[in-house]
Amino acid sequence: MQPVINNQIGSLKESATLFINQLALKLRSEGQNICHLGFGESPFPVPEPMRIALQENAYRKQYISGYGLPELRKAVAGFFNSEFGYNYS
Repeated sequence: MQPVINNQIGSLKESATLFINQLALKLRSEGQNICHLGFGESPFPVPEPMRIALQENAYRKQYISGYGLPELRKAVAGFFNSEFGYNYS
Protein backbone atom coordinates (compact mmCIF):
# COMPACT_ATOMS: atom_id res chain seq x y z
CA MET A 1 0.00 0.00 0.00
CA GLN A 2 1.42 3.37 -1.03
CA PRO A 3 1.17 6.37 1.30
CA VAL A 4 -1.37 9.04 0.43
CA ILE A 5 0.39 12.27 -0.54
CA ASN A 6 -1.38 15.56 -1.08
CA ASN A 7 -1.40 16.58 -4.77
CA GLN A 8 -0.24 20.09 -3.85
CA ILE A 9 3.20 18.71 -2.98
CA GLY A 10 4.06 18.59 -6.67
CA SER A 11 3.43 22.32 -7.07
CA LEU A 12 5.86 23.37 -4.34
CA LYS A 13 8.82 25.40 -5.58
CA GLU A 14 12.41 24.76 -4.62
CA SER A 15 13.68 26.84 -1.73
CA ALA A 16 15.94 29.63 -3.01
CA THR A 17 18.23 29.32 0.01
CA LEU A 18 18.59 25.57 -0.43
CA PHE A 19 19.27 26.10 -4.15
CA ILE A 20 22.08 28.57 -3.36
CA ASN A 21 23.49 26.16 -0.79
CA GLN A 22 23.58 23.33 -3.34
CA LEU A 23 25.10 25.64 -5.97
CA ALA A 24 27.85 26.70 -3.56
CA LEU A 25 28.63 23.05 -2.77
CA LYS A 26 28.72 22.20 -6.48
CA LEU A 27 31.02 25.11 -7.35
CA ARG A 28 33.33 24.26 -4.45
CA SER A 29 33.49 20.61 -5.59
CA GLU A 30 34.50 21.89 -9.04
CA GLY A 31 37.47 23.67 -7.48
CA GLN A 32 36.10 27.19 -7.35
CA ASN A 33 37.08 29.31 -4.35
CA ILE A 34 33.77 29.87 -2.55
CA CYS A 35 33.40 31.82 0.69
CA HIS A 36 29.99 30.46 1.59
CA LEU A 37 28.44 32.16 4.58
CA GLY A 38 24.95 30.73 4.19
CA PHE A 39 23.37 28.68 6.96
CA GLY A 40 25.96 30.03 9.40
CA GLU A 41 28.70 28.08 7.67
CA SER A 42 31.71 30.30 8.23
CA PRO A 43 34.96 29.05 6.70
CA PHE A 44 36.78 30.29 9.79
CA PRO A 45 37.28 28.36 13.05
CA VAL A 46 35.17 29.39 16.04
CA PRO A 47 37.36 31.32 18.54
CA GLU A 48 37.79 29.59 21.90
CA PRO A 49 36.06 32.37 23.93
CA MET A 50 33.04 31.99 21.64
CA ARG A 51 32.99 28.20 22.13
CA ILE A 52 33.05 28.66 25.89
CA ALA A 53 30.26 31.26 25.79
CA LEU A 54 28.14 28.97 23.61
CA GLN A 55 28.62 26.07 26.02
CA GLU A 56 27.79 28.24 29.02
CA ASN A 57 24.62 29.56 27.39
CA ALA A 58 23.35 26.44 25.60
CA TYR A 59 20.47 26.12 28.08
CA ARG A 60 18.94 29.44 26.96
CA LYS A 61 16.02 29.01 24.63
CA GLN A 62 14.28 32.39 24.53
CA TYR A 63 14.70 34.90 21.75
CA ILE A 64 16.27 38.19 22.74
CA SER A 65 14.62 41.51 21.95
CA GLY A 66 14.52 42.42 18.27
CA TYR A 67 16.50 45.50 19.23
CA GLY A 68 19.40 43.33 20.40
CA LEU A 69 21.36 43.28 23.63
CA PRO A 70 21.78 46.79 25.11
CA GLU A 71 25.41 46.19 26.10
CA LEU A 72 26.27 44.89 22.62
CA ARG A 73 24.51 47.81 20.93
CA LYS A 74 26.47 50.21 23.14
CA ALA A 75 29.76 48.47 22.32
CA VAL A 76 29.05 48.51 18.57
CA ALA A 77 28.06 52.19 18.70
CA GLY A 78 31.28 52.96 20.60
CA PHE A 79 33.35 51.08 18.03
CA PHE A 80 31.82 52.96 15.09
CA ASN A 81 32.28 56.23 16.95
CA SER A 82 35.96 55.64 17.71
CA GLU A 83 36.84 54.07 14.36
CA PHE A 84 34.76 56.14 11.95
CA GLY A 85 33.43 59.12 13.89
CA TYR A 86 29.81 57.97 13.58
CA ASN A 87 27.62 59.01 16.47
CA TYR A 88 25.01 56.33 17.10
CA SER A 89 23.02 56.15 20.29
